[in-house]
Amino acid sequence: MTQYAIHARRLLLATLTVVALSASCRKSPDSAPPDAPQVSPPAQSAPGAKADDASANPDAPSAPVPPSSVDPAPGDSASELKPGAPAPPAPAPPTPDPTREALLAAPLSVAVEGVTLRLEAFLWRDFMPISPPGGKPLMASIKLVVVDAGAKSFPGGVDAERVWLVKGEEVWAGKFLVEERPDEPGMKEKVFRDGPAWEPGEEVDVVIEVHDRAGAKRLLRAPKVRIIKTS
Repeated sequence: MTQYAIHARRLLLATLTVVALSASCRKSPDSAPPDAPQVSPPAQSAPGAKADDASANPDAPSAPVPPSSVDPAPGDSASELKPGAPAPPAPAPPTPDPTREALLAAPLSVAVEGVTLRLEAFLWRDFMPISPPGGKPLMASIKLVVVDAGAKSFPGGVDAERVWLVKGEEVWAGKFLVEERPDEPGMKEKVFRDGPAWEPGEEVDVVIEVHDRAGAKRLLRAPKVRIIKTS
């Protein structure tokens, strides 16, 4: 091959290389080959939104629910039904009334807190014109009196709540009203209303239950108290 032919061949190869390079530069660098798979970009969540793990992965186990940090209120059904919890104490049964025989055997005076007490009872029924037909039920004013010579004050902590009236075979039980009445020296007054509708002139034994400051109880009786009629 002559020198001229070799030179012409080299010039042709150089020209073809330049043409190929120019064609490559004109193509977009971001364009993918025609057979390349199209890949979609990942979806963007809205700002502040959290991914739903359950919908993203339905086979994933659900997160455990934490126990409530708020303790049940006292008396709540949840605390009452808690296994192994002790049952609440049963209410104390009411104190039974003394028998008629025990009432009639009660003493006429008792020693309480270092003093001796006795009863002074006044029973009446009101038949004034403003009263209902047949008169009002029996009412009572009962005084606990210190009978010791020289004693001028009533002992603190001594009181009475329950009262019984005995007329023949009948026994009526009641409670004194809670009323603020000024105590005279050496005396405490108790009252009740809405007693039995026994007839004026009948005699009744009045019995009360006295307790001291320690809670010890004893009966005290006033015998044959006549019912007075007011009109």
